[in-house]
Amino acid sequence: MQKALMLCIATAALGLPLLVVGCQSGVPVDRFDELKAQRGRLVSEKEALEARIKELHETMAALERDLSNLARIRSERDRIAADLAAKQRELSELERRLADQKSENERLRDELVRSGFSAKLLGGGVAVPLSGDILFDSGKTFIKKEGKLALQNLQEGINKVLKAGKFDIDFIRIDGHTDTDPIKHSAAKFDDNWTLGAARANAVRRYLRELGGWEQYRISIASYAYTVPVDPADTKEAKAKNRRVEIYLVPRPRKN
Repeated sequence: MQKALMLCIATAALGLPLLVVGCQSGVPVDRFDELKAQRGRLVSEKEALEARIKELHETMAALERDLSNLARIRSERDRIAADLAAKQRELSELERRLADQKSENERLRDELVRSGFSAKLLGGGVAVPLSGDILFDSGKTFIKKEGKLALQNLQEGINKVLKAGKFDIDFIRIDGHTDTDPIKHSAAKFDDNWTLGAARANAVRRYLRELGGWEQYRISIASYAYTVPVDPADTKEAKAKNRRVEIYLVPRPRKN
């Protein structure tokens, strides 16, 4: 210790600036290592901050993508909501029209029944059946005398109901129905019950046109053969019921 102090005194006396650091306490302090350690800490903190900045940038990019997706989803949602509202309005209008049609069908059915017809609701209209045995002989399509009279009375009666009730008829269809007995090809002009049903329906259509009074209506024909029986039993009585022609009337709903 004494030698070190003497060395410092001697150096100072000679005016030399060397070895001043550390001479005060006699314990050397390595500032270079301290600065290196401080630099290492700062580098680590800088790298941590850079990593955090990168992470935040990635988070911001993800949020921006999410915002873009959110805007697209909201646009899609708004479009679907508008479509849904339009469909709901369309459905409400259709339900109203169906209810109006059902109400008018029921009104026509009730008025026909009150006038003595055996009318029934069928699909979107009202069917008035007429026995095929009254109209035709077996396997024939020529309308018998009593059949023509029955058709005249039917048309007159229906016209009275339509006029009294102020019904507006959209169209009329003549439906031909047969029993399940097969056509005897050796004596018949028809291949099967389908063609027989269609021919009988068409014969009724032509005769109703001849009577006049329904010129303003659209009239068509259809054949159901044996596929829509009134009575499915395999008896003479059931088959007689199934051989029929039906006048199918479709009224337009009344305007409010």
